[in-house]
Parts: sequence; structure tokens; C-alpha cells
Amino acid sequence: MTSISVIIPTYNGAPFILDALRSLEASLAYMQGRFAAHPELSGFQAEAIIVDDHSTDDTVAVVQDYIAHKPLFRFTITDRNRGVGTARNLGVKTSHGELIFYLDQDDTYLEKHLYYCVQALASNPLFGAVKTQARLSAPVHPYWKQVIESTIPITTCIRRDVHDFIGGFVEDPRLKELKCEDSIYFQLLRNLFRIIRIQEETVVHNKTPGNAFDRQYERFSNPPEQNINALNEREAELRPEIIALFKERLAERILLRERLLAHKSFADKPDCHFVIQPSKLEQQN
Repeated sequence: MTSISVIIPTYNGAPFILDALRSLEASLAYMQGRFAAHPELSGFQAEAIIVDDHSTDDTVAVVQDYIAHKPLFRFTITDRNRGVGTARNLGVKTSHGELIFYLDQDDTYLEKHLYYCVQALASNPLFGAVKTQARLSAPVHPYWKQVIESTIPITTCIRRDVHDFIGGFVEDPRLKELKCEDSIYFQLLRNLFRIIRIQEETVVHNKTPGNAFDRQYERFSNPPEQNINALNEREAELRPEIIALFKERLAERILLRERLLAHKSFADKPDCHFVIQPSKLEQQN
């Protein structure tokens, strides 16, 4: 395991993005310091791919000024606003790392995040991804803290072949409208692959004006049994379509997995993290 890519989508994030980038640099420095004692990791490489999704504020200028003369970073700007899922897919396509991390513009890494995730996957080849815990900037009910941690991208490190198998983030206008481009991606990951759970807060997930944490904060602040509906009329209308879209994609991936595992040379690989327990959908059938 010799390389990582950190994918950073931005959109009108000028007030936050520098804190995110500095936290990445600090976490990378910590990891490099720990790996200095391991000669087998001396060739370790890292890159950060920033994808600006056609911001209308000063994000582009702020980022360009900060990353000038810093070879860690590469910067891409989309020709129009396409949505955060599409921005992440573009970042992954232009990256080269064996392990993929995500960092949103208004969140930050704690210094041990990269090191813990890389070490976990290096030691456990049968697992496809790592999930850590998050320090939240605003208090929530304990039930919702676990839900948030399991669905936000920043707590995730995923192998490139697992990302490719899932098919990346689903690029669908309905997901962009609901601002839930992450949902199907992480449901597929949870249903199809073994995931290492690190029981430590290694990132900070911030509540900023208009982000998903902010929009659903009333719901997150109360017990789930209160059943506070955070969806508006349009979102409630689209929800069944999103569920159907997920089931369709999951069924496709299950069939693809079966075809791959039918090849003995593939299934017998000692690091075949595709071989897992049946998914929830398979158990229901």
C-alpha cells in the first residue's frame, strides 16, 4: 500500500476551505512522521484533488493562492454546477491513489485520521473500507450521532477497486435536488463490503449555514421516536424514487459480484474483500 488520494469538493466555500486544507496537511505530516520508522513505507505517496463545482464566490482565488507551489494539491474547476457527487467522481477519476479519502470544504481532519485509516486497511486486506467516528460541532442525540457518522464521507477511507465496483457516486438530478448524493454510495458500501470500524473520533463534522447537518438539526437534536420529519413536500415525493434507485443499483452490483466470484482465479485471491456475507437485499429474497 503506497499511495492515497484525498478528494475535496468545493462550492462557495471560501470561508471554510483553508481550515480543511490545513487540517489535511497536519494529518499527512503526522502520518509521515509515524511511517518514518517503517522502511517498507518509505515510498509512500499522497495527493489531494480539489474540485470546485463552479463557485460564484471567491473560493477559486482563495484555493489557488493557498496551493501555489504546493505539489500535494491539484485543482480542477467544473464548467457548470454539477453537484457534489459528480465533483467527487471527477476527483477520483483524475487521482491515482490506492486508497481514497474524502474531505468536505467545511469539515476538518484531526491529525491521526489518515494514519489510523491507512494502518487499518494495510493490516486487514479482506476489508474494503474504514469508517471512523466524528466530533460534531453541535450536540445531537446519541442515536443520530451514529447515523451521521455512518453516512458522511469524511469518516471514510475506501479502496479504489471498491469505489470502482460500487460505480462511484450515482449522478442523478433527483439526488442533487435532495442534496443526498452520498446516500446510495454509502448504502452500497455497507451492503456489499466488510468495513473496519475505528471507535475513535478522527474528524470534525461542522454545522455550517445551509449544509445537511444544519438543515436537519432539529431532527438530530431529538430522539428518533419523536419522528420529526426533516423532508419538505418535494423531498417526500422523491424519497420512494431514491429508494427504488438504490435497490436497482444494489441488485446490479450483486449480479456483478456473482460474475466476478465465478472466476476461481479471482475468488481465490488472498485479499479478496468482495467475499462477504449476503447483503440485506439478498437476505430478504
